[in-house]
Amino acid sequence: MITPPGAQDERRRLADEKKKTEDEYDAIRQMRERGELSEEEFERRRHELERQFVEIMDRIAQMNYLLGE
Repeated sequence: MITPPGAQDERRRLADEKKKTEDEYDAIRQMRERGELSEEEFERRRHELERQFVEIMDRIAQMNYLLGE
């Protein structure tokens, strides 16, 4: 199977983006636990991160399909 040019690089970039999103979620969770972030602000930011995470995972799945994995 012929892989599209740059597909491996894109998959690595998406994996980095996924890790960054997970780290950001951990950071806001810790901020909420320390009382540095209101529950309302935490929920708003958590919702944004969840949407971003779903998008990233969808693109990773597409890359895996293109790469035959």
